[in-house]
Amino acid sequence: DSKMRQIHYNMNITDYHFDAVLENFWCASELMEMSNPVITDAVEVLGKVRQMVTAGCTVRLEIARKKSESQGTDGLYECLGAATGLQTFIDKLYETMAKDEMIKHYFTGSKMEAIKKSQGSYLAVMFGAPIQYEGRPLDRI
Repeated sequence: DSKMRQIHYNMNITDYHFDAVLENFWCASELMEMSNPVITDAVEVLGKVRQMVTAGCTVRLEIARKKSESQGTDGLYECLGAATGLQTFIDKLYETMAKDEMIKHYFTGSKMEAIKKSQGSYLAVMFGAPIQYEGRPLDRI
């Protein structure tokens, strides 16, 4: 029990990841022509270790949630390096997207700098910058 938790604690395995493994296990079992009752039993047994496998991520997410609730996100902007750090993040994000063959066509054109500037302003406010966001509301974009 504790060995399982210890091995997986720093892997940041979420419930989403665990569910994906169970789904892949189910599909592989069907391909191996295992009967549905056997697959169901195996998935049930595997499900019993979920808490041990996801414990580390769950603990860190809960600590982060409580910290955000008590301290807000005001300090996040400064932790990221304020305007300079946020701009570096935005630049790297768009550079990465521009290299991705599946999505890069969405991130070309003459308005890209304006989009990056607007997104930077929005994220700055979300992360606690002392500025007022003046862009379009998200539900209108």
